[in-house]
Amino acid sequence: MSDLSALDKKILTLIQADFPVQRRPYAAIAQVCGCTEPEALKAVNRLREKEIRRLGGVFDLAHLGYVSTLCALAEEDPAKIEQTAAVVSSYPEVTHNYQREDRYNIWFTVIAYGQERIDAILSDIAQRTGVDDILDLPAQNLFKIKVDFNLTDNQSREVQPKGSQETEDVCSIEGKLSSHPTKEKPSAHEERVTPSSNKANHALTNPRAVAKAAPRLSEAEKALVRILQGNISQGELPFDEVADQLSQVGFTLSVDEVIDRIKRWIADGTIRRFGACVRHQRLGYAFNAMTVWDIPDADIEKAGAIMADDPRVTHCYERLRKPTWPSNAYTMIHGTHQEDCFAAADDIYHALIKAGIATSKPRLLFSTREFKKRSMRYFCEEEMR
Repeated sequence: MSDLSALDKKILTLIQADFPVQRRPYAAIAQVCGCTEPEALKAVNRLREKEIRRLGGVFDLAHLGYVSTLCALAEEDPAKIEQTAAVVSSYPEVTHNYQREDRYNIWFTVIAYGQERIDAILSDIAQRTGVDDILDLPAQNLFKIKVDFNLTDNQSREVQPKGSQETEDVCSIEGKLSSHPTKEKPSAHEERVTPSSNKANHALTNPRAVAKAAPRLSEAEKALVRILQGNISQGELPFDEVADQLSQVGFTLSVDEVIDRIKRWIADGTIRRFGACVRHQRLGYAFNAMTVWDIPDADIEKAGAIMADDPRVTHCYERLRKPTWPSNAYTMIHGTHQEDCFAAADDIYHALIKAGIATSKPRLLFSTREFKKRSMRYFCEEEMR
């Protein structure tokens, strides 16, 4: 991150959750960040080369009618880990696949248009690998998903949540034009990289219930999803080009209609955020720990709110317990050093105890290898197979 200018950091902090959905987005970015429109465009396109993995819509899978699950597989033979992981990664519905430090050493996520497809994938994996010790851990409730990082020294982006209960905080860029809250200068330790301090939305939601109630999208809307889930154009009028792409596949929407549809999807939670997905390792986050907790069932909502309130936590879920895996709460913690993750987990543990929640200390499962990481491609099942 040392090669990023102050303007780069300011823009990258802003556009992770606040890329302006308007005709001339770079003019709006320039107004907020104190530069010209061409400078803003040039900076974003330069950041796309290394720091930005993707710039577009981050969709809430449940609002699109999809279901997902977190899975773990116990490969007992160290010599077969890569082979087994390759089998897991071969399925297009598997979006993330990591080796972690545990007896259950291969952890992966599966997203599909229906539970039947997930069941078929897990059965097939067991048959192909010879490993039948596979955990299927669907989320029962979601407390937080917010993967954006504050790279500036004085910008605290606390905003009021809007949209559906399980969306990330999204605020309008117009609001930033008149207000730039500040905080005290962070310590040298914090200056390495500090997560954004947006308040988490702690409302409890069941993703499976949301998926069942999701309205069916029209073919034009599905086409728009397929475009927005990729990278929007690097030109100065990206939403004009989205309208052009729709026209090329047989759907006519004006640029104003495209912008209006995106804004409505943000408001109702179909789009969790519209912005830049970053390569967190490039920003100094070399370590991440999936932290698993055994929380008394009666206290799960209270605990979830406490966990989600920590800015070092990017994900927080309640998941099913299993006979061989009694944990029911999961937090994902990112840190610049491994000790940062331990410190965050320890702080959360003491906050839970202080709140009267009787829990043991968590298990931190650090990833040791990344086998696969990609965004889900919604409504692309035919081309994925």
